[in-house]
Amino acid sequence: MITEATNNSFQIGWKNPSEGGVDGFEVTVSTTSNFLTHIDLYNNRYVDGNSLVIQNEDATVFSPNTTYFYRIRTVFDDQTSDWLAGSSGVTTKPDNASLAVELGYVCLDNSYTLTPTGPSPGNGTEQHKFTVYKTEFDEDAINEVASLSITLTPDDYEEGTTDFWVVAVSNKSGLQSDTRTKFTLSTANSSAIVFVSDDIDENTSGWQVTHFDNLNEALDVACIAATINISNYTHTGNIDMTGYNYKVGDSDFFLNGEISGGLIQTIGTGRLIQSAVQNQTRTFPVTDGTNNYTVSITPGSKDGFFAVRLNANKSVAGSLVNPFVFWDLYASSNIDATVILIIEKSSLGITEIPRNFLLRFWNGERYVPISQSKVSLNNFDEFYEITINEFSNFNVLD
Repeated sequence: MITEATNNSFQIGWKNPSEGGVDGFEVTVSTTSNFLTHIDLYNNRYVDGNSLVIQNEDATVFSPNTTYFYRIRTVFDDQTSDWLAGSSGVTTKPDNASLAVELGYVCLDNSYTLTPTGPSPGNGTEQHKFTVYKTEFDEDAINEVASLSITLTPDDYEEGTTDFWVVAVSNKSGLQSDTRTKFTLSTANSSAIVFVSDDIDENTSGWQVTHFDNLNEALDVACIAATINISNYTHTGNIDMTGYNYKVGDSDFFLNGEISGGLIQTIGTGRLIQSAVQNQTRTFPVTDGTNNYTVSITPGSKDGFFAVRLNANKSVAGSLVNPFVFWDLYASSNIDATVILIIEKSSLGITEIPRNFLLRFWNGERYVPISQSKVSLNNFDEFYEITINEFSNFNVLD
């Protein structure tokens, strides 16, 4: 018989043999089923009763989420019986779950992804997963199957706070930790403005509330239609910008991934920078806050980096719109590329671009025309598509 284990102990019990005398019993505990090794203080340990609590004693320490094996034999008149092994062993419970933060923030129209950080060592798919409950003691779990991350939804979509209770679950035994760890989710029902930068840390006012050093964590908090202000930040991974207003401030936003949905507005001197891979198109969906444009750049000769920034305050006499919106295009040195510019017709304020229109690039001092032989124009119902082949007049990306 095995009674319930804790995270560092367990109790075993047995009956007397049906025949023969008994003075006592010997118990050996090991971490291996063949008992080639044994636990100190539990090697042939004499017991004069019918149960034994196996626990930490002196320098002997039992670990959480660990399987131990035990065997028992009878002692009578200075003689011992053969060993009787105890089932397939017993696994101690895992330690309690630990969290990076005890309070999270989320908008009512979003969900929050909670990823516990412990127990350790061994947190992860080989050792532990996690289950979340709505109360400290009930048995109805939010996630029926334990997982490494759990999606939490605000309670009844009301403003305020909702408490959740997290337990660690052993992948070995399915046992849960003894105590549930409390996590509180704070919700709001309004659009938000959040800031993301590599310069932000725990010493920044609004840390983990409105100011973040991780874009994904900021999106967990931001409401739909929130403004995401990004400056001096590097992000690895794809971004779906649908439903948010992205703005790049006075320092660059470097993206190592793909963009889908939504638009980015460059409101300062910062640029949207993406890695350049030969024959792989990078898309820059940009806006001046009113009109929307898409710049697609496909490098042809070498890898490197591209960057785009809108300059809405420059004008050139005789341009299509006055003031015209200019695209400052940047690239690593000696890169040539195919550049495709999508301009919504509503942005131009005219119904048609003449065939002899001029595109201009910045040469460091002024905007000069691009050779017409490199430029082609497609006129679609809602937008113009302008293609520039073998374009190499990029500003140098420093």
